[in-house]
Amino acid sequence: SSTAVYPCCAPTTFTVNSSVSADWLATIRGRIGFLATPSWLIYATGGAAIAEVRGNFSFTDTFAGATESGAIRDTRVGWTAGVGGEYAVGNGWSLKAEYLYVDLGRSSMTSNNFNVGVALPAQTFTHSVDLKSNIVRVGVNYKFGGPVVARY
Repeated sequence: SSTAVYPCCAPTTFTVNSSVSADWLATIRGRIGFLATPSWLIYATGGAAIAEVRGNFSFTDTFAGATESGAIRDTRVGWTAGVGGEYAVGNGWSLKAEYLYVDLGRSSMTSNNFNVGVALPAQTFTHSVDLKSNIVRVGVNYKFGGPVVARY
Protein backbone atom coordinates (compact mmCIF):
# COMPACT_ATOMS: atom_id res chain seq x y z
CA SER A 1 0.00 0.00 0.00
CA SER A 2 1.31 3.45 -0.88
CA THR A 3 -0.18 6.91 -0.48
CA ALA A 4 1.07 10.11 -2.13
CA VAL A 5 0.03 13.75 -2.42
CA TYR A 6 -1.18 14.99 -5.82
CA PRO A 7 1.52 17.44 -7.06
CA CYS A 8 -1.14 19.81 -8.36
CA CYS A 9 -3.60 19.70 -5.55
CA ALA A 10 -2.05 19.38 -2.09
CA PRO A 11 -3.21 18.25 0.44
CA THR A 12 -5.38 15.77 -1.52
CA THR A 13 -3.93 12.27 -1.86
CA PHE A 14 -4.26 9.05 -3.76
CA THR A 15 -3.64 5.52 -2.51
CA VAL A 16 -2.68 2.40 -4.44
CA ASN A 17 -3.11 -0.99 -2.72
CA SER A 18 -1.61 -4.19 -4.12
CA SER A 19 -1.73 -7.67 -2.64
CA VAL A 20 -0.33 -10.81 -4.28
CA SER A 21 -0.20 -14.35 -2.90
CA ALA A 22 0.19 -17.92 -4.06
CA ASP A 23 -2.33 -20.48 -2.85
CA TRP A 24 0.11 -23.29 -3.66
CA LEU A 25 3.49 -23.83 -5.33
CA ALA A 26 4.86 -27.05 -6.83
CA THR A 27 8.25 -27.75 -8.37
CA ILE A 28 9.57 -30.56 -10.52
CA ARG A 29 13.35 -30.53 -10.15
CA GLY A 30 16.42 -32.58 -10.68
CA ARG A 31 19.57 -32.22 -8.64
CA ILE A 32 23.23 -32.83 -9.24
CA GLY A 33 25.95 -32.73 -6.63
CA PHE A 34 29.06 -34.17 -5.10
CA LEU A 35 29.99 -35.74 -1.80
CA ALA A 36 32.11 -33.27 0.15
CA THR A 37 32.55 -35.99 2.80
CA PRO A 38 31.05 -39.48 2.94
CA SER A 39 28.06 -38.00 4.84
CA TRP A 40 27.76 -34.52 3.29
CA LEU A 41 26.14 -33.94 -0.15
CA ILE A 42 26.38 -30.47 -1.76
CA TYR A 43 24.05 -30.03 -4.74
CA ALA A 44 22.52 -27.69 -7.31
CA THR A 45 18.87 -28.10 -8.26
CA GLY A 46 16.64 -26.75 -10.99
CA GLY A 47 13.52 -27.36 -13.03
CA ALA A 48 9.93 -26.26 -13.51
CA ALA A 49 7.71 -24.37 -11.06
CA ILE A 50 3.94 -23.96 -11.15
CA ALA A 51 1.69 -21.95 -8.81
CA GLU A 52 -1.85 -20.64 -8.42
CA VAL A 53 -1.43 -16.87 -8.02
CA ARG A 54 -3.96 -14.32 -6.76
CA GLY A 55 -3.61 -10.55 -6.90
CA ASN A 56 -5.92 -7.74 -5.77
CA PHE A 57 -5.36 -4.09 -6.70
CA SER A 58 -7.19 -0.86 -5.91
CA PHE A 59 -6.89 2.90 -6.41
CA THR A 60 -8.67 5.55 -4.34
CA ASP A 61 -8.24 9.29 -3.92
CA THR A 62 -9.40 12.12 -1.66
CA PHE A 63 -9.55 14.62 -4.55
CA ALA A 64 -12.62 13.41 -6.41
CA GLY A 65 -13.58 10.29 -4.46
CA ALA A 66 -12.26 8.20 -7.34
CA THR A 67 -12.09 4.41 -7.10
CA GLU A 68 -10.78 1.62 -9.30
CA SER A 69 -10.01 -2.04 -8.65
CA GLY A 70 -8.82 -5.16 -10.36
CA ALA A 71 -7.95 -8.77 -9.63
CA ILE A 72 -5.79 -11.53 -11.06
CA ARG A 73 -6.22 -15.25 -10.54
CA ASP A 74 -3.92 -17.29 -12.70
CA THR A 75 -2.05 -20.59 -12.78
CA ARG A 76 1.52 -19.67 -13.71
CA VAL A 77 4.31 -21.91 -15.00
CA GLY A 78 7.93 -20.84 -14.70
CA TRP A 79 11.30 -22.06 -13.55
CA THR A 80 13.27 -22.56 -10.36
CA ALA A 81 16.94 -23.02 -9.48
CA GLY A 82 18.85 -23.31 -6.24
CA VAL A 83 21.55 -24.90 -4.12
CA GLY A 84 21.52 -27.06 -1.03
CA GLY A 85 23.19 -29.49 1.24
CA GLU A 86 22.17 -32.80 2.77
CA TYR A 87 23.90 -34.47 5.71
CA ALA A 88 23.41 -38.21 6.39
CA VAL A 89 23.01 -38.77 10.13
CA GLY A 90 22.65 -42.57 9.89
CA ASN A 91 20.08 -45.36 9.69
CA GLY A 92 18.54 -43.82 6.54
CA TRP A 93 17.99 -40.36 8.09
CA SER A 94 19.39 -37.10 6.71
CA LEU A 95 19.06 -33.37 7.40
CA LYS A 96 18.64 -30.95 4.50
CA ALA A 97 18.76 -27.20 3.85
CA GLU A 98 18.28 -25.49 0.50
CA TYR A 99 17.71 -22.15 -1.17
CA LEU A 100 15.40 -21.83 -4.20
CA TYR A 101 14.78 -18.90 -6.54
CA VAL A 102 11.40 -19.13 -8.31
CA ASP A 103 10.45 -17.03 -11.37
CA LEU A 104 6.87 -17.29 -12.64
CA GLY A 105 7.13 -14.35 -15.06
CA ARG A 106 4.86 -11.32 -15.14
CA SER A 107 1.09 -11.28 -14.85
CA SER A 108 -1.00 -8.29 -15.94
CA MET A 109 -4.62 -7.24 -16.13
CA THR A 110 -6.51 -4.15 -17.24
CA SER A 111 -9.70 -2.66 -15.88
CA ASN A 112 -12.15 -0.04 -17.09
CA ASN A 113 -14.12 0.39 -13.87
CA PHE A 114 -12.81 3.86 -12.89
CA ASN A 115 -15.51 5.70 -10.99
CA VAL A 116 -15.78 9.28 -9.65
CA GLY A 117 -19.43 9.11 -8.68
CA VAL A 118 -20.16 8.20 -12.30
CA ALA A 119 -18.49 5.45 -14.27
CA LEU A 120 -15.73 6.49 -16.68
CA PRO A 121 -15.14 3.30 -18.68
CA ALA A 122 -12.84 5.04 -21.20
CA GLN A 123 -10.20 5.27 -18.45
CA THR A 124 -8.02 2.17 -18.52
CA PHE A 125 -5.86 1.02 -15.62
CA THR A 126 -3.21 -1.68 -16.03
CA HIS A 127 -1.96 -3.67 -13.05
CA SER A 128 1.17 -5.81 -13.40
CA VAL A 129 3.16 -7.94 -11.00
CA ASP A 130 6.50 -9.73 -11.37
CA LEU A 131 6.08 -13.12 -9.75
CA LYS A 132 9.45 -13.97 -8.20
CA SER A 133 10.24 -15.57 -4.88
CA ASN A 134 13.22 -16.51 -2.71
CA ILE A 135 12.61 -19.61 -0.60
CA VAL A 136 14.75 -21.18 2.15
CA ARG A 137 13.76 -24.68 3.24
CA VAL A 138 15.00 -27.05 5.89
CA GLY A 139 13.94 -30.64 6.29
CA VAL A 140 14.45 -34.14 7.57
CA ASN A 141 14.51 -37.03 5.09
CA TYR A 142 14.21 -40.76 5.51
CA LYS A 143 15.46 -43.09 2.78
CA PHE A 144 13.28 -46.18 2.44
CA GLY A 145 14.76 -49.41 1.18
CA GLY A 146 18.35 -50.50 1.29
CA PRO A 147 19.78 -53.98 1.53
CA VAL A 148 17.40 -56.79 2.33
CA VAL A 149 18.53 -59.05 5.15
CA ALA A 150 16.81 -62.43 5.18
CA ARG A 151 16.32 -64.30 8.43
CA TYR A 152 15.27 -67.91 8.64
